[in-house]
Amino acid sequence: MGLIGVAVDAVLVYFCVVVLFTVPMVDSQCALPASFYPDQLVRLKKFFEATYDDYMFEENTPFFVGIVWMEILFLWPLCLATIFGIVKRKSWVGTTLIMVGVSVGNAMATIYGELLLGGRASEKLVQVFMPFVFFSFLATLRGLFPPRSATAAGASRASSSAQKKRA
Repeated sequence: MGLIGVAVDAVLVYFCVVVLFTVPMVDSQCALPASFYPDQLVRLKKFFEATYDDYMFEENTPFFVGIVWMEILFLWPLCLATIFGIVKRKSWVGTTLIMVGVSVGNAMATIYGELLLGGRASEKLVQVFMPFVFFSFLATLRGLFPPRSATAAGASRASSSAQKKRA
């Protein structure tokens, strides 16, 4: 897969890092009391609500709170494991990528159902969630391919040591 694989992995790590920071700092404010958070994070959430006219964040709609709990309990740890798996080139990273991709895809299907059929969403709000739809497809597809192998230098070292053992 070469250079394309490296680029895809970089995009996936970037999105997982975004999830790693936004879920506990911003998204979780929908599910947990505001007193748990410093004023700066509460203001950041309110800024996001005002900038993108995000009524789901503002009103804490029940289905959105459910999605946030899924992010806190399931998606956040998976993103942490996925970052580790991609960086360390673990053989199991495909499984976590599929799980992350399907999880985000299901959340985006629910959110877009509300945004497009609810009739209250601004164009900016619809656009702000679009990269996560792309991410869900990319993560799921990347999970179907084998992980990147070790560098060619590492492979040649392993083969030379095997030859030395035979001699």
